[in-house]
Amino acid sequence: MNAPENLLTDDHLRAQVKLLGTLLGQVLLQFAGEDVFEAVETLRRGFAELHQQEDQQRRTELMAMIDAMPATKVELVVRAFSSYFMLVNVAEESFSHRNRRRMLSHGMPLWEGSFDRTVADL
Repeated sequence: MNAPENLLTDDHLRAQVKLLGTLLGQVLLQFAGEDVFEAVETLRRGFAELHQQEDQQRRTELMAMIDAMPATKVELVVRAFSSYFMLVNVAEESFSHRNRRRMLSHGMPLWEGSFDRTVADL
């Protein structure tokens, strides 16, 4: 059976994650200030680049940037990243649940690992 056309795609999830990141950035600017926002953005971009291609000099620069931050700023930066990843996790869960509901509403088989399929397989 083919997937229904109205299933959400990875593009939908990426767009939602991008929106959440943008909104979090606005909150950071408003409540933590431009200094914290810029630190988060520099670290985010820098470590994303390192994920694509390792550069030991760049890694050392980013780590030195973190080491030079006052503890209060480090705390805000860590909280910003933590908040971002919590938002991404919620978006991914919501994405999965919506797709599963759409699959069921179109008569598609239950997904492996679902409670109902596990019971049916017993």
